[in-house]
Amino acid sequence: MRSARLRTEFTFQVAIRMANSLPGQKPRASVGGKLDSVDMNRFRTIHKESEGMTRRVILVDTTTGVCYLEFARGSAGGLTPLLDAHGKPVVASPGEYLT
Repeated sequence: MRSARLRTEFTFQVAIRMANSLPGQKPRASVGGKLDSVDMNRFRTIHKESEGMTRRVILVDTTTGVCYLEFARGSAGGLTPLLDAHGKPVVASPGEYLT
């Protein structure tokens, strides 16, 4: 259980750093130390699928609308912004994640 919590906190820290590094974005959440409840609520899961030890999750940043793909297999994984055909970040409309 503790391992899952640490993985979740790490995923959100990486997502916050990626969101804050987008052009024109001002940092809106801290990335050092413990995440507070505001940071944990910034990202919503809009799709989740798993098969065996493999998990794929699409997160959306509710501040910017940018979507991220989290991929995990066993104890390894990564997080990357979803890109469209032109290499630009996929931005979800509020109706897709504000339910």
